[in-house]
Amino acid sequence: MFDPTYKISKEVINALVSIAETKAIVDRSRLLPQQELQLRRQARVRMTQSSTAIEGNTLSTNQVADLLANKEIDAPEREVYEVKNYLQAMKYVDELVGKEQSVTEKHILTIHKHVTKNTLDKEKVGAYRKSGVAVVQRGPGMSQRVMYQAPTVKATPKLMI
Repeated sequence: MFDPTYKISKEVINALVSIAETKAIVDRSRLLPQQELQLRRQARVRMTQSSTAIEGNTLSTNQVADLLANKEIDAPEREVYEVKNYLQAMKYVDELVGKEQSVTEKHILTIHKHVTKNTLDKEKVGAYRKSGVAVVQRGPGMSQRVMYQAPTVKATPKLMI
């Protein structure tokens, strides 16, 4: 178990008090429904764009916003699927949150199914992987260095529970 070593200084206490005070102000503020919808939409677009960009997706925030608005865009089909899938997965997560359900292994696999639809072979969608995974850094001359080794295939289902 990770056990961080730190000191609670006056600066940290002051920062925490400031955060609590600011949170109280925000909690008491009232947004007009239209403003709240607009802020939520902007947050969803930015979150979707940045989360899919981590995986190499090149769509811009404007293109993601267009897809969220069900508009057609000129972009590689796989990247469009990735963004649409992510948006669908987030909708599913919102439904789970609305029902105040605990997240189960079945929910995780359903999220995976939403995220990978039309981007992976059908037998891999919504299922645990059947081979090892690692993050590898390739250097000059194609030398490789393993930066991260994922848990084994056998260990993964147990870690999801």
